[in-house]
Amino acid sequence: MENTGEASEELLPSALDFFETMEVNLYPNPTNDKFFVELKGNANEKAEAMLTHISGAVLEKRILTDSRELFDLSGLAPGIYLLKLTVDNETHVWKVIKKL
Repeated sequence: MENTGEASEELLPSALDFFETMEVNLYPNPTNDKFFVELKGNANEKAEAMLTHISGAVLEKRILTDSRELFDLSGLAPGIYLLKLTVDNETHVWKVIKKL
């Protein structure tokens, strides 16, 4: 049982390192059509965003250049989408839910 605790402690710092350099806010979620991704932190960090359908189909890829970026899902069916952000070789994924 002690090994399990040690393993989880080893995984935690990498997630903390990401959030220490860049804070990410995604809102509103769930959304009807549009949502914002707001980045706060080191302005020198380049963030790459990839929006995909839950099936894995890539819908949009872009480099985030502003502290707040708008994503428009109005032409897409209601459902679950994934937003994958990569900053300095660290990648994190958020679920975005589009309501009816």
